[in-house]
Amino acid sequence: MKKPTYVLFCRVIVSAFLLVVTVERVSAQSKKLTTKDLTDRAEVVAVGKVTGIRSEWNQDRTRIYTKVTISVDQYVKGEQSEKILTVTHLGGEVGEVGELYTGTPKFQTDEEVLIFIEKDRKNNLRITGGAQGKLRIIEDEKTGKKILRGVPLRLEDEEKLDKRSTMRTAERPKIFLEDFIREVKGYIKE
Repeated sequence: MKKPTYVLFCRVIVSAFLLVVTVERVSAQSKKLTTKDLTDRAEVVAVGKVTGIRSEWNQDRTRIYTKVTISVDQYVKGEQSEKILTVTHLGGEVGEVGELYTGTPKFQTDEEVLIFIEKDRKNNLRITGGAQGKLRIIEDEKTGKKILRGVPLRLEDEEKLDKRSTMRTAERPKIFLEDFIREVKGYIKE
């Protein structure tokens, strides 16, 4: 093979490889997880209140990480005695510099949440499934009971949707916190 042809051939192979890797990463990041998926992957499922949010640079000042402190009211999965958990996610704002990543959970101080948690390679706690693993708890105006926002579909609900519908963010209608906790505990027993 002549040198220019060989160089062109190598470029085509490398480009094809990068395209495949990129498509796989995007596909993995955008996969909708069911409640069962989240429960199976999570080491801990907890209900609590956000008490603090702090963004900071990593040691090399190449990335910003946000640490979210949560006061735990209840553990649904995972035997834990700690009343305070700190989860870390990529992105945030430090001074006038901000980094935003698709699929990153967003938290607000004093927000009540149900979170699915796993450990990363450095043993830091992180939200399982990115934004899909953080559910906001609010009070139902009619009943006064706690309900969840952002609840993923159940397997049986997902199977009813056609392929075009699953491309949108699919969310179940009003779900009471106590019912959802029962559902999660049912998946733990399986």
